Amino acid sequence: MKQILLLLIVCGMLITTAHAITWEDYQARKSDPNIKFYISGVGAGYFYTNNYLNTIGRPKLYCPPEPMSTNMPGEIYPAILEGYADIVGIKKLKGVSVEIILLQSLIELYPCK
Repeated sequence: MKQILLLLIVCGMLITTAHAITWEDYQARKSDPNIKFYISGVGAGYFYTNNYLNTIGRPKLYCPPEPMSTNMPGEIYPAILEGYADIVGIKKLKGVSVEIILLQSLIELYPCK
C-alpha cells in the first residue's frame, strides 16, 4: 500500500511540474542557452520521430531535403522557430507552446508531397 501511495505522489509531482513553454515564455528567455538547448532537443525529437516513421513505412511529419533528412544540426531549430514567427506574426502565437509552433513550422517549411 505504501508503494502505491508513493507512486501516486511521484506521478502527481511529475504531472504538476511538466508543462510546455509558451511563446511568451520563450520570448522572455530566448537568450538563455538552456532554452536554446531545449528547443534543439525538441527539434531533435521530431527529427528522430520522423526518421522512425519513415523506417516503419508510416507517413513522415515533414520532408526536409535529402542532405537534411539524415542530419539536421541542433542550432537550426531555434532559427526555424524565429523565422516561422516572422512569417505568421507574433500575435497569432500568443499562448501557444513553442513545441507546437516548432512542429508546425517544420511541417510548413518542409511539406511532404
